[in-house]
Order: sequence, then structure tokens, then C-alpha cells
Amino acid sequence: MYQDTAFVDASLRSLVHFKRGFYFELFSDPPFSRAACGEHSLKGLEGTYVDAEDGLLEGSHVSHGSPDSALQWDLTATPGAGTVLRMFLAAGASLAETGRLRELVRWGEPSRFVRESSTFWNGWIRRRMPEAPAGLSERAIQVYRHSVLVLRHLTAHNGAVLASPDTAPLEGVGDTYNYCWWRDGGYVSKAMDEAGLYENAQRFLEFAQRCQDADGSFFHRFFPDGERGSTWHLPPFIQIDQTATVIAATWHHFKRGNDPDVLIPLWPMVKAAAHFLTTFRDPQTGLPAASYDLWEERMGIHTYSTAAVIHALERAARIAEELGKDPRAWRQASTEIHAAALRRLWDPTEQRFVRSLSVRDDREDASLLLALKLGLVPWSDPRASRTVARVEERLWSGAQGGLARYEGDQYFGPQNPWIITTLWLAEARLRLGDRERCRELIEWVADRATPTLLLPEQIDARDR
Repeated sequence: MYQDTAFVDASLRSLVHFKRGFYFELFSDPPFSRAACGEHSLKGLEGTYVDAEDGLLEGSHVSHGSPDSALQWDLTATPGAGTVLRMFLAAGASLAETGRLRELVRWGEPSRFVRESSTFWNGWIRRRMPEAPAGLSERAIQVYRHSVLVLRHLTAHNGAVLASPDTAPLEGVGDTYNYCWWRDGGYVSKAMDEAGLYENAQRFLEFAQRCQDADGSFFHRFFPDGERGSTWHLPPFIQIDQTATVIAATWHHFKRGNDPDVLIPLWPMVKAAAHFLTTFRDPQTGLPAASYDLWEERMGIHTYSTAAVIHALERAARIAEELGKDPRAWRQASTEIHAAALRRLWDPTEQRFVRSLSVRDDREDASLLLALKLGLVPWSDPRASRTVARVEERLWSGAQGGLARYEGDQYFGPQNPWIITTLWLAEARLRLGDRERCRELIEWVADRATPTLLLPEQIDARDR
């Protein structure tokens, strides 16, 4: 309904894209020589890149609808010497805001901003970067340190934890990962606490509290500004483990910081979430009612989601005890659900946990490893070692190594191994006492980092 605009301000040597209250102004040092704006969705137009193919931009300086743009620099390169081109993107809520940023850059030496940023982050690394775990290769240590920086960079000032700034999925699934999921954010919050980024974890929990629904649950993802995100779920839009994860992250944050003061302002959020988990039950089984699984694909009563609820209600009871509140209702609900889970989700004939009920699903799923992590059964219980062995046997990729999400997974490839699931296996092996296998799996992950030390979501399972 409301369309975008792109225009070139030739007098300022800047290119602006805007839509309602969102403005992006691009300028450079040295300034660009030519610019063009075009369309790629109307009247058979293909986009401004067509104008650029002959090496000379001659198109319009304004376009609206679904505009795109191109810039041209005429630079002279000296053999054996480098040529520096700095590009700046100013973001703001108005032209005046982006204009102030542009003038700030142009009146100050542009290289100063690189210097200031480098100085800050080098100082941050010296003072805040935690020691890497012992026994890892230099490559794995580098990936660990870079991952801590990624956690820090993807946590907004308001506490939102961005899953990823990657926009590539737009072409495949029509959306991006530019959202805050409570499951992702909760586990990231725990990781930040472990890495000493206590203030960032605190801000995430405060952000969660501001986004909580009136019934105590959490809609499955939000924009970083706190607005509800898009969804492919039908009402009631519930992934029950996400609400549970926020409670668990709150308890973990308190334990790592050993600061009772953090619990007082977060108590209303915990109370509402725990009440929701207590009442969101399936009357026939006593388990949590059907919701979407952690892969966001299937409705049902899922083993991992159930384990997350059991874990969260016990943590809510402990928070209540810390504040002198009555924990009995939540502890009783946790105990009841736990008993129902072991009775209904463990198949004694096949000696295994099922993936889901409602419609029974026996496919092996790596999320069972996460259910064990949350205490569905103790690690000393034979059911734990059986589950780990079965998951590894059925989901390990013979061609590339690494662990797939579940049997028959087709998301961007046939049963591709994922980084996160392989690390779940690493932790499970460590809990079972196999430190060497844990180390091997961590090194497998580190070896698949990109040249910039970023970890992909998944690896192509095909042997190339």
C-alpha cells in the first residue's frame, strides 16, 4: 500500500532510499561519479543493473514503487598501489537525521570513524573477552572468541537478540532471520551470562518482559523494535518451549550473577509465564497442550517442548522460593508433567523416546538431546545413553560428518547436518563422560567456519 522512494541529491552527492519513517542515505569518499534509480517490478523492467551493464549509468535520478539503484565511481588505479573507497550508510527517521550524520562524517576526517571503532573494540576485547575453554585447537579458540563478538554485536541496546542479519532467505522462503525469537534469545542469554556479558543478558530479559502477551505466553518472534513479527502459524501462535525458555533464562541469569535484585522486577513476567505453562495442558495426557515444535513446522505434543516446560516450571518454583512466594502449584505441575512424559513419551518396547504425540511421530530428532540437557532423565539413566547413541547413529552424516536435525529433513537440502545440533551432541557426549568425542565434534564445527570465522546454519550433506 505504501511504496518506497529512491532519489539522488546531485548537489550533496548522496543517494537516499526511504519509506515512511525509515531513511537510508548512502554517500562516499571520494563521492560517486554517477547514479541511477530504477524499477524492477513494473512494466517488464528488470532493474537498474541493466543500465550499469555498459559501464555508464545514464538513468533517472528518482524512482518510486519498488525502486532499486546503482552507483558508479570513476577511479584511477595505479599499478602496485591500492585505491581506497569508503562508503557510508546513514540511517534515521527523517532526511534531517541522515543529513546530520552525513555532515558529521564529511566535516570530520572519515578515517577517524574507523579509528574510533577499532580502538573501542580492541579495548573491549582486552577487557571483556573471556578465556576460551582449555584443550581446543587455535582454530577453535578463534571461532569461540569471534562467536562471543557475534553475540555482543547482535544484541541491541534495547535487549533484542537478533537471530541473524542475513537476508538471503528472502529468495528461498520469502522472509529473513531479522527477528528476535525467545528460544534463540533465551539460550543466547545463557551463553552471554557464561561469557560474562551479564548486562546484555539482563537487557534481553527486560526486552522479553516488555513483549510478553497478556496471558503470559510469548508470540514466537518479534521485530527488534518490539513489534510483533510475521508468522506462518495459525492462532494461538504458540511454540510452548519459547515461553518456557524465558523462565529458564531468568533463573540462569540470577544464578550466574548471584544477585537477588534482578528477580524482583522480572517476577511479574515469570509469574505470568509460569501460570500460562501450568494451565496450557492437554486434559487427556496431562502433558502440555499441542503447539508448534522448535523447528516451527509441526503441531503436536513434542518431547523437547515437554522437557522445556518441566524444566521451566521447576525454575519458576525456585524463583518463587527466592522471593518468599508459594512455589507449590508450579512444582506440582512440573512433577505431574514429568511423570506423564516418562509414561507417555518413552516407548518401553522400542526402548526410545518418541519425537511427538497427538499424531505419533517416531522419526529420530536431535532435539531429544536438548530434552536430556534440560533434565528429562538424569545422564546416569540408561535411557539417556541409549537416546544419545540412537540419535548419533541415525542422524550422523556419512558424507560430511555432523548431525542432521531429524530424519527426512528437507529444509535447504536432504537431511543436511547443522552446526547447532552437532554442538548439542558434543555436550551430550561430554555429559556422558566422553571428553574426546566432545572435542572432536567441536573441532568439526570449527573447521566449517567461514574465512571470517562465522558459522553457517547448516552444511550441504552431499559429498562433493
